[in-house]
Amino acid sequence: MSWFLKKKKIILIFLLCAAIILLFTRLWILSLLIILAIGFLVLNKIVLRKSNKMPLLSAQRKIKKYKYLVIGDLCPYSVFKDYIDKQEDAFIILAPGRSFDASYQIMLHTMSILDEDGICIIIDSGRCPKRVYTVFDIPYLNFITRKELHLERLARRESCPLLYEPIKSFSILLNISLHHNKYENMICNDERFINFFRKRTNQFVYIKSY
Repeated sequence: MSWFLKKKKIILIFLLCAAIILLFTRLWILSLLIILAIGFLVLNKIVLRKSNKMPLLSAQRKIKKYKYLVIGDLCPYSVFKDYIDKQEDAFIILAPGRSFDASYQIMLHTMSILDEDGICIIIDSGRCPKRVYTVFDIPYLNFITRKELHLERLARRESCPLLYEPIKSFSILLNISLHHNKYENMICNDERFINFFRKRTNQFVYIKSY
């Protein structure tokens, strides 16, 4: 365990003990504020763990290559289950409000984990502005890409999604899509995807809501 994680655990334990002490001294408001702060920190940590899959892409990962790479707007598993044999063979990167452009950039940065004959599945709700990025996209983009896309300010918010994206954060916590759309497999006419997969042996599946 890193020194930083140990320090955060010590702070949480200290705050919890302080809250308990304050309860017995009848300082209810201060105690309640401390408990709320602890709850916020814990929930924020859970959101980060569920939304950021980058630690699973380290060189020490157990699975070196995946058969399926799923990227896009958060949706029920049933939307793409027909294209996947086993869920454990799929690396799934979904987040509420993920735009089509964000999915493309994340694909470029994570494609190396896909088998040569693997399938890349892009989920497009069609409801998100095309060139919008959120704090949940930042972990998958390198520093050069962040600078090119002018995402430095958004990157500074990456560590606290519960504060800056509360609705989307709770959507991740509860694993609930913000939209209840119907989806179908469509032909993608975006030249970037067409040119990218023309040079590769991978299959490309484009699923969009209607």
